[in-house]
Amino acid sequence: MAFTGSVIVEVTCTDCTAELEHCHGTLIVHDDGVVDCTEQDCSDRDLARHPLLLNCVDENPDCGCAQSQQQDGFSLAS
Repeated sequence: MAFTGSVIVEVTCTDCTAELEHCHGTLIVHDDGVVDCTEQDCSDRDLARHPLLLNCVDENPDCGCAQSQQQDGFSLAS
């Protein structure tokens, strides 16, 4: 027997419900220390405000920051 009805699921953000300062965007962390957020209106790029973190090379393997951290064929520690 197949289900033919519809299901409505309401998802609420626990941080929004608790009125905590946070961001729904993903923070992209670059090897050179720069951070970007995928949320266009994000004004505070603090790690504590972003539950989702991504290394820039995971998003863009050709990111210029990774290339700028290399010198004479060796990767520099950051």
